[in-house]
Amino acid sequence: MRYVDIVMLEYEYFAANNNLYYDYFDSISRTIFTWLKDTLYLLNRNMLEQTSILFKPFRKSIPVSTTSNGVLYHIPYIIKPKVTLYSASNIVDTSKLDGYHDIIGNILHTAIDSKTISIPDIEKNILTALNNEFTVVRVSNIDTVKDTSIFTTTDKSNRCTLSKELVYNKAGEMIVRYDIDIVIKKI
Repeated sequence: MRYVDIVMLEYEYFAANNNLYYDYFDSISRTIFTWLKDTLYLLNRNMLEQTSILFKPFRKSIPVSTTSNGVLYHIPYIIKPKVTLYSASNIVDTSKLDGYHDIIGNILHTAIDSKTISIPDIEKNILTALNNEFTVVRVSNIDTVKDTSIFTTTDKSNRCTLSKELVYNKAGEMIVRYDIDIVIKKI
């Protein structure tokens, strides 16, 4: 029996021109190469009979099976959430928007990696992380099929992932960041 798997790294990290991403891409490439060339070879050399140890990715790239109120349905595995931040103040400091992307992206990344995804919990965590600078937070476009506020994924190896985008930072370098649509509105 023969299996062929393709190792794919995210192109955004290859195309980014910031040294941090060059280092990341180089490190990941070397790590995978070492696993395939050295580690798996040494392990397989010591296996008995016809046993083989293979490298297998943790995540699948297919729609994610979810349930809500006992109904099974599928959502896309790559999501691009929209986060609306509502402020009671007339003046909103939009210079912090880049920082908000990182904070909100990390919260969303952690939340969608769990079995049960709760939009109210995500909104509460964002509000807390932004030091209650905003009065209300609304998150949408995670469950793009039924738009439910709480749903459960059915398979640990098949979870959602956040979309990423290449953008220019203030230094003119291309960097990778979470592709989150952040809107600030006045109440």
